[in-house]
Amino acid sequence: MLSGRSFCLAFVVALISAFGFVTLSHSGNNTDTNLSNNYDVTLSKVDGTPDALNPTSPEPNAAAQPSSSSIVPLQNWFDNVTETQDIDPKLFKDFWRKWELVTTRYKPEGQQLRFVYANKIGAEALAKGQYPFPEGTVFAKIIAHAEHDPIFDSSLIPGSIIRIQVMLKKANDPKARDGWVYSLVPVYDTKLTSHLTTNEIDACQACHVVAQSRDMVFSQPFPSPFGAAPAREVGDNSFQQSFKKMSIDQLPSHTRDLVKKLAPEAKSVQRLTMPSFIGTLGESREVLAGFAHKQNAVYILGSEDEKNILIAAPQDNCVALTSFYEDDAQDKKFQRTWSICPDQNQ
Repeated sequence: MLSGRSFCLAFVVALISAFGFVTLSHSGNNTDTNLSNNYDVTLSKVDGTPDALNPTSPEPNAAAQPSSSSIVPLQNWFDNVTETQDIDPKLFKDFWRKWELVTTRYKPEGQQLRFVYANKIGAEALAKGQYPFPEGTVFAKIIAHAEHDPIFDSSLIPGSIIRIQVMLKKANDPKARDGWVYSLVPVYDTKLTSHLTTNEIDACQACHVVAQSRDMVFSQPFPSPFGAAPAREVGDNSFQQSFKKMSIDQLPSHTRDLVKKLAPEAKSVQRLTMPSFIGTLGESREVLAGFAHKQNAVYILGSEDEKNILIAAPQDNCVALTSFYEDDAQDKKFQRTWSICPDQNQ
């Protein structure tokens, strides 16, 4: 008899295997592993990074690390952490063993499988569709590279862990935004520190406000025989409506130069400035590509100081993207250009 957690995992793997939601293809000319949607990726490197949005991404033929061994560094961190964190580690220690796996997400262009866990009060509220979530709710997310199953190539399995994200409902915390405290566990990404900066916290909130009707939580209950409530739609296009149309000449100089290189014929763009960091760009690339494709317009997302910029422009039947990221800590600049093309066979 499968437990609830095992059932969720088995069901996701079965969906991917049986219905072919995901296919992988490799190209020896690219430094990224190309996933479904027939991604045609070309990279422009600054300071030698293969991927400005995911500098820790493996080479295309890198072997997957077993997920069990990937958990070891996280377990060691819990056992030895001494520094204070934005969220007390005691509140989510061993969450992958003790909590319900409430939902999963797959990001094709980001090459990621995501597993969302919730403590008891959070899982119960999510299953019933009861918003807002009660104080003390904690969500913890494991983000892993999607890898081929070596003995069943048409399936994807979680490989090495990329990072851990945590949310705590604690309205009176000085770092809370809309009642939620955000944290990135500094285990798998060496650039992370024990505390998010104010700009990073604001960037988290700026994205999560899209899900305001679900109390800032993107996760929706996993459909199962256990009576989970139907998924609730956000109900509006508030994020897309936040973009403002402007002429190319109204753009700041660096952003304007990037647009002219990516879409030289463009006369106007849709632009949104908001608190952002490298994680914002990574989370937004598929969304921005969708806007550009559907509206046949250039979309720009980034910070006011132009240190983080993501641009999506329609290009024939594809969408071309450019990302730019300035890392003050390393005094380096990263730029990447690539394109996303819908798979005409699907």
